Amino acid sequence: MNTRGAVDSGPYPAIVLDNLGQNVFGFLQVLAAIGSIITAVGLLGDWLRNRRKKQLNYRVHWNGPMTHAAGQPFDPKLEVSYAGTAVTLPEIAVIRVANTGADLKASDFHHRVLIRFPGRVIQTATAASEPEDLATDFGDFSGWGRPDASSFLVPAVALEHNDKYRLSVLLDGPPGEVEASWTGGKLVPEKARVRPRRTALALGGATLALLGLSAGLYLVPDRPTAPTVMAVTCHSGTMTVDGSTAVRPALTRLAAVFAARCRAAHPDADPQIVVNESSSGEALRELITLGQRSTDQVVRRTRMVMYDGAAADPDQVLARHTLGIGVFGLVAHEGAIPDRGLSVGQIRTLWNGQASTFSVVGGSGQRVRLVSRQDGSGTRAAFERQVLAGTTKAKVTSSNCADQDPGQTADYVHCVQMTTESVLSTVDSLDGAIGYADVHLARNYRHVQVLNINGHGPGEQDIAAEAYRFWAVENLYTFGEPPEGTVLKDFLTFVAGDGARGLLTKEFGYLPCSRFSNDEAAKACASK
Repeated sequence: MNTRGAVDSGPYPAIVLDNLGQNVFGFLQVLAAIGSIITAVGLLGDWLRNRRKKQLNYRVHWNGPMTHAAGQPFDPKLEVSYAGTAVTLPEIAVIRVANTGADLKASDFHHRVLIRFPGRVIQTATAASEPEDLATDFGDFSGWGRPDASSFLVPAVALEHNDKYRLSVLLDGPPGEVEASWTGGKLVPEKARVRPRRTALALGGATLALLGLSAGLYLVPDRPTAPTVMAVTCHSGTMTVDGSTAVRPALTRLAAVFAARCRAAHPDADPQIVVNESSSGEALRELITLGQRSTDQVVRRTRMVMYDGAAADPDQVLARHTLGIGVFGLVAHEGAIPDRGLSVGQIRTLWNGQASTFSVVGGSGQRVRLVSRQDGSGTRAAFERQVLAGTTKAKVTSSNCADQDPGQTADYVHCVQMTTESVLSTVDSLDGAIGYADVHLARNYRHVQVLNINGHGPGEQDIAAEAYRFWAVENLYTFGEPPEGTVLKDFLTFVAGDGARGLLTKEFGYLPCSRFSNDEAAKACASK
């Protein structure tokens, strides 16, 4: 056979394909190696950038009912209470926060992390940490700071890179979201873990979270004589509360508890309570004016005013409902005044404009920045009546509280703020700032110092002995008695109960009138 010019096609295609495959495979290996290097470099760059940032990551590990599966009724054999107060709709939230950025000092948290639970009321919270000793820096929950009943500020605690802490929170209210924010740096949410669907696992997780709470939380087994939900009368409708900004946080808390108990005891009832803020005097004048003009009793049925002290009622059209004694204090930015405080005479020296620095009254050489409330404020009325006692007041010279306005020539700075919270925020942030505010709320501000007056502090014993006089009986006023079958009447009945009074004392420092017998405080509680 003539084979010249013929091509043997036997093994060559296989060899060529094999070589090509080896080359492609090697090429892909090179690409993979390059990709890995690029990825590693990118990750390293991200890591290095994050190490220079103020960055925290947070994850919500648990956020749900404690005594029942979501969407199911409460177990009637289980009652939950905290510090003697029933928790009607108990929920647990567990939030883990990790420092994924640079090492942070406590001063890096001048703007603290804010955790919010909209629609729910916080009962208490505790912290655990890695490393373990970090948790001791958080202190008791009472000192964390509460902008309102549904939120808290995480304490300013130094965190090294990779330090973590876990917050376990007991809540009262229907299921809701967890919100977190931090204006001092970057706060990154992590994807939440999938919650187990089986009820047994859900209850087990909630129980573990519960073990981290303080010993004031009790689970009470089946007691047929003890109702799960405190008796409360509820109707549907809307009411509005205006007035004192010092009383507003307490009323907001009471309104949330009342609404939650209503929903648990009477699912068809839908009470709506709107708590606004304004000055006591302005709100009371508006209540009287609207009440006298109204011909359909809508004001009598739906409106109420928070008021510091006893209101003048020459036409005898108001009904008074006493909450208790609210205690005010002189508050200053830390370091301006010695721990011994000031005498009444020294306070009057400051507020009549006779001191440009605190050295005039035995304090530091810092410039005096007076922070007052606006005219019509109940807190201001108590301060002028019980502390200034009619002395001439310094004129207002500043609109920003830090510096004098153009054209002002006084040696001091004097500004006016519209709310208790704005007074405390200003005093907390400005060197040399001094003002007056509710004592209990002042303790939520890190750099605010509550001062003694004439050597006496704002405690119950000094008030009973009439040695400390800067306080007021906190009242709720309605235009006459509200009729039965209204949300306003239901709410006032709830507020008059022992549970609400205990909450006011425990959480807001109100002193019950019943603790005082023959002194000025008792007379003020009893008087119109």
